[in-house]
Amino acid sequence: MDAEGRGDEDAPSEGGVAGVARGTEAGVRADERTREADELPADAADADEHEHEHEHEHEHEHGADGDEHGHDQDDDEDDDEDWACERCGSFGELQLYGEQALCEACLDRLPPEVRGERSYRALLSLSGKMLLRVILPGWLLLFVFELPLQLGLAVYPLETVGASLVTAAYNLVVAVLASGAILVMAQRVVLGEALRPIDALRRAASRWGALVGTGLLVQLSVSAFTLLLIVPGVVRALSLFVALPAALHEELRATRNLDESGRRMRGFRLVAFGVVLTLGGVWFALLVPIAFGVGVLEVVMGIYGQPAADVVLTVLTDLAVQPLTIGILCVQAAAYAMTLFEPDEDDA
Repeated sequence: MDAEGRGDEDAPSEGGVAGVARGTEAGVRADERTREADELPADAADADEHEHEHEHEHEHEHGADGDEHGHDQDDDEDDDEDWACERCGSFGELQLYGEQALCEACLDRLPPEVRGERSYRALLSLSGKMLLRVILPGWLLLFVFELPLQLGLAVYPLETVGASLVTAAYNLVVAVLASGAILVMAQRVVLGEALRPIDALRRAASRWGALVGTGLLVQLSVSAFTLLLIVPGVVRALSLFVALPAALHEELRATRNLDESGRRMRGFRLVAFGVVLTLGGVWFALLVPIAFGVGVLEVVMGIYGQPAADVVLTVLTDLAVQPLTIGILCVQAAAYAMTLFEPDEDDA
């Protein structure tokens, strides 16, 4: 009885076995949930990281598209600026006039001689228009710059060779500023702009080095050709006729200015020579009566040969020569303006 009782007590009951089984299953499920809970943050972190990477890639692509779109807009704006007329700012089909891209309306405002045939009549007409506009301010500029030289030579006279060398050096280094200012004003006549002599003088001063270098090369080249014969020297001078305006208006080396002048004046030298001869003839015809009248006045007043009279005569002679100098500069500027325009291939 006791044994059976103890056996009964030691033997598990059916309810106890079921309870143990349920407890075991609950423990297994709890462990599984624990493992799932432990694994869930890693999966969620991977999902979040993947989502952030996707958003970052989307933002990167969107930013790249935006940058590309912005660059396209900048390129379009640059293209628009490239297609804008450099004088009036309007947009449309442009054509190069030297270093400027001009619209058809601005080209139409240029003197007709610039776009027409490169003839004697056209060059003479354009040179005359320039001369009428710039002769007074040009006269004043030359007088101011050359007066010290003329007074110095009058007070301290030199021999013919010495005076010529001093004059050439002074004109090359100092008076070239006045010549450059006159060329600037003559070009502004072509462009229909105000002359502004002081501003033109500043422009010439800013290009002083190029003017001196180009002028020196022109003088050396012409002198070398003149040593052979006078005719080669004249031809060389006409070939380099627009070298000084090119040095003033274009950013080129001095040697390149000479090459460009020779190229542009090809087939145009004889025309320029004819216009220069015409201006020289007109100047001489006007100068002879003036010089005769001054000489008669000196004799009548009894001051002929006196130092004071020599100084006055020197100044008057300089004033009389300056119109011819201005006229030749205007011919140079006109030839430069006419050779600067490159016609269309259809018009050629």
